[in-house]
Amino acid sequence: MLISQAALATLWFASLLAGIGFGGIWDLLRLPRIWLGEIGAAVGYRELCAKELPWIGSRNTRKPSRFLPIVRFLSDFLFCILAGLTMILLFYQINRGNVRFPALLCAAGGFFLYRATLGRLVLRALSLIAFLIQTIMRYLIFFLGMPFRMLVKAIKHTVCRAWNHYRARRWARARKQQTRLFWEALAKDACGLIPTRDGDVKQQKEVFRERRSKKAV
Repeated sequence: MLISQAALATLWFASLLAGIGFGGIWDLLRLPRIWLGEIGAAVGYRELCAKELPWIGSRNTRKPSRFLPIVRFLSDFLFCILAGLTMILLFYQINRGNVRFPALLCAAGGFFLYRATLGRLVLRALSLIAFLIQTIMRYLIFFLGMPFRMLVKAIKHTVCRAWNHYRARRWARARKQQTRLFWEALAKDACGLIPTRDGDVKQQKEVFRERRSKKAV
């Protein structure tokens, strides 16, 4: 099927631009992989994450996430789908659906041209972009979750205070009871006038000492 030279030139140029666009899409799809700790995805990303930020601190990225292989597969699959659909629509729009192999070479050339020129600058800036987006999200989550953390902290403080007050009152009541029993046992044996069992007094003393040692611990 004959096609004009202008249409061919338009197809080659559109394929070249599509390849450059594929390079930009590839870099965008690498952002989630950088966040999950992919080694070599961006330069200096771990050094940026190691910095201590106010309120949120630093983020540990030494160990890649276990979800990294899944995200890598999904990002590669999505890139292939987008690139394939773009080239199919390009062929249908300009060349009436006929596939031309030089157009695929132009798309590949545009992709590698982007990687060799603008892609290097984007790769250097990609770590900073990923770090800025991640920092904004972390601060957003921090400030949105602050009321809930304050509420949980207040509830925890109230419960601990009530529990400590209950324990103190329980210990005071038990100590008062043991003291009363102890003096009652001693009163029964006052000056030996009233015969009592020495075991009762000794038992009360042992209980009192045991409770006092537990309180000290």
